[in-house]
Amino acid sequence: MNDPKQALADAQRAKEANQRERDAKIAEAIEGPRYHKFSDYDNSPQGQKAISQGIANKQGAPYDYLKSKGANFNWPDLDPASIGNLEPWLCYAKTGGWKDLNAIANGAERRATAAYRTLGDVEGPTFNKVIDDSTFATISKLQALSDAELAVQGPPVGLKKDGRYSHRDYLLGIKLECDDALRRGNKKAQAALDAAMAHDKKQMDGHVAAAKSGGLLDPVQGVTMEDWAGANAKLAAGEPLANVLKVLQLEKPAWDSISAEWMGRMSRDTTFAISTVYGGAFTNPNIGRFASGGAAAAPKPAGGGALDKVLGDFELYVKIMTHQGVGAGQGLDAAAILKKYGLTVADWAKVGMHWGTKMTTDMALATKMGGLMQKFTAELSAPGAGDDINF
Repeated sequence: MNDPKQALADAQRAKEANQRERDAKIAEAIEGPRYHKFSDYDNSPQGQKAISQGIANKQGAPYDYLKSKGANFNWPDLDPASIGNLEPWLCYAKTGGWKDLNAIANGAERRATAAYRTLGDVEGPTFNKVIDDSTFATISKLQALSDAELAVQGPPVGLKKDGRYSHRDYLLGIKLECDDALRRGNKKAQAALDAAMAHDKKQMDGHVAAAKSGGLLDPVQGVTMEDWAGANAKLAAGEPLANVLKVLQLEKPAWDSISAEWMGRMSRDTTFAISTVYGGAFTNPNIGRFASGGAAAAPKPAGGGALDKVLGDFELYVKIMTHQGVGAGQGLDAAAILKKYGLTVADWAKVGMHWGTKMTTDMALATKMGGLMQKFTAELSAPGAGDDINF
């Protein structure tokens, strides 16, 4: 006989081993490649010359960026198409490596980069913290000041200047450094997310294969998982049950029995393989018997262009999602809120799948979501807010 305690212990060890493997993949992704991956710029004549010059400098060759062949203190805007074929202009930070200023097309940004690197990192508590929305709000507030105001308010928050670079140059340099740090952070976070998703997908593919081989996805009274998911999607979109049953060629007692069996299988499936297959089918309901163009095959979205609009507007998606959350706290029905935007529950499932997938491949969207939710929560929490929405 199988020992239940031993089986439980084996399952726990397998779970812990899987988690360790997942964590290792994530850590490896965050660390990144252990070699320098050459960019298009690196491989260009300008990039190759810059790298050679950087190596020579590291080996002790004399270098003064003020006298570099590529130096131009008039700071003209450069033709982006010319970058890669210009004379490099290496500018070293007080702590750290070099940047080729002539790889930056915008003259003001090139000057700001030089200002920040030569004057050194910003000091003080204002900017020495996590880069978030408040950081960029502070920068925007300072950028809005006049030069005279900035000369007074800038130094207390760490702004620097010298005979060549102004407080405004240095401030823009801070912003560019913050932008770059945010991009690098998002890139690492995206790499970690991609690694986790790849691991989870591989594991889920195994669960789905096991479910299929074990009969958990076998049809119930001739109704496949795709048929059942498509039917439920039609019902959620407002299709009458009679039309759905006509496509499936079923009577209601049989439909109730089939639904109960599929629900039972899902509730007993601790790997969530059935739920995964169901979710994919639900968001693409014109499959199985509903792909044939039958009476219930393709009902029009309730809002026509409303669905397309929210599929193309991330802020609108976050606003609707926030509206549902705020509305729930006010006792409002989520479906009624969707109706204000011209959407059905089935439409919203498509929208959620669309933007959920987008956010897994674009960390900038995920980063942006928090600020948008705060903004819309404040807007929609006011009495009567949202009453005038009508798509």
